[in-house]
Amino acid sequence: MNKILKIKRQLKTPDQLEAKKQVNKIIIGILLFELIMTAGVLLDAIIQIIRVAVVSMNHPDLEQQVDAALMECLNSGRATIISLTAGIIFLFFFFRKQDFSKKLFDKKQPMKASAFFFILTLFMSTQLVFLAASVGGESLFNMFGYSIMAEIESATNTSTVFSMFLYASFIGPIAEELVFRGFVMRGLARFGKITAILCSALLFGAFHGNLIQGVFAVTAGMVLGYVAMEYSILWAIAIHVINNFIFGDLWAYVTGGFNETLQLILFYGVYSSFFVGAVILLVLKRKEIRNYWNNNKNENGYYKIIFTSLWFILFMILHLALGISGIHKL
Repeated sequence: MNKILKIKRQLKTPDQLEAKKQVNKIIIGILLFELIMTAGVLLDAIIQIIRVAVVSMNHPDLEQQVDAALMECLNSGRATIISLTAGIIFLFFFFRKQDFSKKLFDKKQPMKASAFFFILTLFMSTQLVFLAASVGGESLFNMFGYSIMAEIESATNTSTVFSMFLYASFIGPIAEELVFRGFVMRGLARFGKITAILCSALLFGAFHGNLIQGVFAVTAGMVLGYVAMEYSILWAIAIHVINNFIFGDLWAYVTGGFNETLQLILFYGVYSSFFVGAVILLVLKRKEIRNYWNNNKNENGYYKIIFTSLWFILFMILHLALGISGIHKL
């Protein structure tokens, strides 16, 4: 009898099988989206190399000119913007038969000023998560003779050309919200709000392929997921843009002329204020948060099905490997 009950518990319900099928389809779509982006950037680099090679075939500094062309490709957001746009168009086509693809921009409850203030404060406080992960992670790896400073610098680099500024501040955030709070989260929402928010946040963190940035992206992704779920993806896009534009490139531009000490004082002062404010607001709203969790957590085991699906595991392993590749010996 016990064996029969155990077998019955192991059998998946039709809804659980549908959840597994859905998450696999979603992740396959994201991987194809990444493939399109990567192919576009590589194609642009190849075209630039061929162009330089043809124009300067007999030039004595051909190698240096090729290196300069590659560096220009890396610093430019041109190819990334084009590839990203192509990838988003592909995802709309890939999920065209899915009901959720027609509801990406649906509005839920109106955003009140008090709610926006709370959400923005909470979101910006996650910057200290990135800082703690950076300092703690680097110190930990240094103890074993390794460094993740390259990943930290990659995550904190600011734009040097207009196309990269356009990508980092506006086009990138819009695309990421469409992918993770749109196609991913909306595609899994019928299996539970909490499950969908957590899954989209984990995939969003892994997507960055950067161990330190990934930690920040997971925490930020949970806030953005809640915003898109309860208000609108347009509000999630707005908050994401505020972070990347105002507290990213614009902040770097405004404070760039200050000495390093003043920059640090401003940085720690602003983000510490956000963190303290977030802690206070979380304490004040703890009952609302607890009620939201209890009302929206899923008791049907969907999260186990989703987080243990083959494609979910493969996605996480692949991007973890990319993150690990950024670790270097001292």
